[in-house]
Amino acid sequence: MTPPTTAPTPPTPPKPTPTPTAPATPATPTTTTTPSTTPPTTAPPHTPNPTQTDTDTDGTGDACDPDDDNDTVDDTTDNCPHTPNPTQTDTDTDGTGDACDPDDDNDTVDDTTDNCPHTPNPTQTDTDGDGVGDVCDDVPGSTPGSVIGLGVTTGGQHMAVTAHHRRGQSFGAVAYHDPAAGLRLVSTTLTLVQVVGRSAVVAGTGRVNGQPVEFRLSVEDVPAGPDRTRVTWRGYSADGALAWGNLWVRP
Repeated sequence: MTPPTTAPTPPTPPKPTPTPTAPATPATPTTTTTPSTTPPTTAPPHTPNPTQTDTDTDGTGDACDPDDDNDTVDDTTDNCPHTPNPTQTDTDTDGTGDACDPDDDNDTVDDTTDNCPHTPNPTQTDTDGDGVGDVCDDVPGSTPGSVIGLGVTTGGQHMAVTAHHRRGQSFGAVAYHDPAAGLRLVSTTLTLVQVVGRSAVVAGTGRVNGQPVEFRLSVEDVPAGPDRTRVTWRGYSADGALAWGNLWVRP
């Protein structure tokens, strides 16, 4: 047998199978946020009030505040909605509370000048001249009693008084002299002698240096100290303690 003249061709090795590779993940783009300069939107107030009036300064304007004066009374029933008055006092029952009513007693006299602001007295009669009208004065006129005395005040004024009120009549006399002012009062008629405890008021008409006047003399009989006196007429007033003398006041 004849040997082969050529060597056999070796078998071709198989090609390696490539390993699959996962696709690359794309990069996430970076976003830069710029802060907003626009203020946040808020719901607007619901009641127009261009003046921004806030009577009770509670931060809620009157236009939307149910109690403008903060007196615990709702404005719908408050008789002074812009003036605190929790008691709702209304003397003249006119629907306007005393706290905001310029004439509490409805007598046509303004409270600022009314001598009885809570009691009607359109005539403003004040018999004893004490600033309290007769209709609301516990002691509006003369009372039984006597005022007797004389003396010199610490201011140098000389005075003498003898005044009585008996059986509905006031009578007596008052003399007063202020040397420094050059004034001399002599009474002509007494219209009031009012005695309350140890205090008294004597009033009437008289003449000062010949001119007619209406005068008022107030005295206080002080048990443990110097008695006191006050004299007034139009354009003149003087008061003080007695440096010498004595005043006697008795009901």
